[in-house]
Amino acid sequence: MFASNSKVWMLGLFVALAVLSWGLFRDFTGPWTTNVDSNGAWWSQSAHNTLRAGLRATAGVPSWYF
Repeated sequence: MFASNSKVWMLGLFVALAVLSWGLFRDFTGPWTTNVDSNGAWWSQSAHNTLRAGLRATAGVPSWYF
C-alpha cells in the first residue's frame, strides 16, 4: 500500500499542496495592514521603478527608495 510507486503518495502530495496553497492564498486579496507588509510595498515599488525606467537604465538593480 505504501510502496514507492503507490497512488497513496500522489494523493498525499496533492492534499498537502492543496492545504499549503490554501494557507498561502486565503487572504491574498486582503489589504496590507501589518508591519511586515511594508516590505512587500517597498519591493513592489522597486519593481515598478525598474519597469518604468527600463532594464538598461537601471541595469536590473532593485531600489525601492527612488
